[in-house]
Amino acid sequence: MEVAAELTPAAVKALVKAATGPEGRVVRRLPAASERLVCRTLDANRNALRYRPRLSASASEIRKVVIELSNRMPTQGHRKILSQVRAFGLNVGLRQVRRIRRKHGLQGEAPKAGVRRRGRTTSTHVGVATRPNQVWAWDFVMLRTRKGRALRVLFIIDEYTKRIVASYMAPSIKQEDVARVLLEAMIREEARPENIRSDNGSEFIAETVQEFMAANGIKAIYIDPGCPWQNGVIESYNSCFRREFADRWWFHNYDDIAVAMGDWLWDYNRYRPHGSLDFKTPDEFAGKPVDRRAHLLTLVAA
Repeated sequence: MEVAAELTPAAVKALVKAATGPEGRVVRRLPAASERLVCRTLDANRNALRYRPRLSASASEIRKVVIELSNRMPTQGHRKILSQVRAFGLNVGLRQVRRIRRKHGLQGEAPKAGVRRRGRTTSTHVGVATRPNQVWAWDFVMLRTRKGRALRVLFIIDEYTKRIVASYMAPSIKQEDVARVLLEAMIREEARPENIRSDNGSEFIAETVQEFMAANGIKAIYIDPGCPWQNGVIESYNSCFRREFADRWWFHNYDDIAVAMGDWLWDYNRYRPHGSLDFKTPDEFAGKPVDRRAHLLTLVAA
């Protein structure tokens, strides 16, 4: 043990390798020994046997590589640059990379936190609608033609009867269009909603729309950002529209979509039963005359 204590780490490694390896003078004279036994005998740490020293580069070399990579990759942050430097083969830490980049003005611009715009809710209504025209809801749905042309569709729904009271499709829809569609829906339905529920989309919180609603005595209900379930009626309709219309057919152009969507909306309001309405159609639930049997006979005969 006294002799072992005087051995250098390199000598201990060589002795252990000779005692446990397939070759060596010790193996030729003694039976094979385990690494654990040899280390216990020599009072050596087994972890020290597996240690491999890392070659450290000079500070000037590290600084040169960090600066060069940062100049060539200006959009990458210090963590990605650190990964690149280590892949280059240099042993460097995160703080060192950050310090070099900061000293030479190479740090990336920090991403700005997004500011969510929110509309000002003016209604005190809470919960679901309990009568027609108490709460309307509106939202947008995206459509694409076969050639990839994007179209936006604005839908307005009565939350109580589930009727689509208005729809408008165009490549782009501005705040003036939203106010105009709402006015046309009020004239056509001969009714004015007490409240309108929506998300915080730029068209819905626009000054033109809010002024129009205030002038007509309509109160706004804006849901919390990132909480579409608070506008569940229109979101459920959007899912139905995609599943039963948008995802079922390809359309060549705007006119194809307009004609097909008009027929589908007519069928949706008059002849499609809703489980939430005790399997009545929206028009039936609203008290409008609907002859569903005649419509079904037409479908069966066809």
